[in-house]
Amino acid sequence: MNRRLISNKEISESVSECIDKMYQTLDEKGFGSYASIHEIGGVMKEEWREFWDEIHGNDHDQIVEELKDIATVCMFGVACIKAGFVD
Repeated sequence: MNRRLISNKEISESVSECIDKMYQTLDEKGFGSYASIHEIGGVMKEEWREFWDEIHGNDHDQIVEELKDIATVCMFGVACIKAGFVD
């Protein structure tokens, strides 16, 4: 299978969009740390469900938004763990 190559520009733009989404979400919900690994897992599980719901709808714009939500949980979860604020 030959896969088309994604350019550095496309990757950079996508990463930037994910970071923007994370800060937008944090501005809305606050910068309070996740309390535990289990909380991170629960939030991730909910975003994962929403992602699969959008896959069934085949709306690429909504799928991208759900992927950004998943990225937000991942990035913020890493920040919370690295800060030492997660039990």
